[in-house]
Amino acid sequence: MPHPVAVLLLLICTMFWGFAFVAQKTAMDTMGPFSFAGVRYALAALVTLPFAIWDYRRRTTGGFRLNRRQIMLLAGLSLALFIANGLQQTGLLHTTVTNSGFLTSLYVLFTPLVAFIAMRAKPHPVVYIGAPMAVIGIFYLNGGALDRLNFGDALMIVGAFFWGVQVFLLGTLARETQMPVFVSVVSFAVTGFLSSVIALGFEAPTFAGIAEGWIEIIYAGVLSTAVAYSLQAIGQQHV
Repeated sequence: MPHPVAVLLLLICTMFWGFAFVAQKTAMDTMGPFSFAGVRYALAALVTLPFAIWDYRRRTTGGFRLNRRQIMLLAGLSLALFIANGLQQTGLLHTTVTNSGFLTSLYVLFTPLVAFIAMRAKPHPVVYIGAPMAVIGIFYLNGGALDRLNFGDALMIVGAFFWGVQVFLLGTLARETQMPVFVSVVSFAVTGFLSSVIALGFEAPTFAGIAEGWIEIIYAGVLSTAVAYSLQAIGQQHV
């Protein structure tokens, strides 16, 4: 895939993610954060499953098999997505959509840090200029103001670190396995399952409450998750 096309895919997925903050916030008028996450990621896994099966068969027909290290990385990716999403979704209960978007974008700084810690991979010199500029730019695009930090903001900042872990592991696995959709769907399924377990144990979700948020669930599950994360995984193979 040409580099410009891969960059375009990543730009499109960030658009879907940006719009999702509003859906994630309003959905919690009728359901808890983990109830929403459970349904969202289960839907994403179901929508993307046929493509994941094709992706897996395409590679394994030629003799490829996941090794133990890659399986461990896939488990780490799934756990990172679950933690990042859980912190973000819970944080939205206590802070604004604007603050959420800005603080989540701190993963722009955390991702190269995670890569350095994990692989001693030194960022390209442009990253030292580009990453801070990106964060400053997002800050001003969100209104150039940040209210006093509260509990929800703190959850967003911690979550941004785990989003950085997710970006790093997804890029690593997508390049190594060349099964970007399969890798994504496994992380969707694990996140949906773990979120559902917590929701059933602590939130007592109702069908009526979930049904009232069906528009938010469709948007977040299909566009912001199934489509956007798949585009992320495909694009990260080449960027």
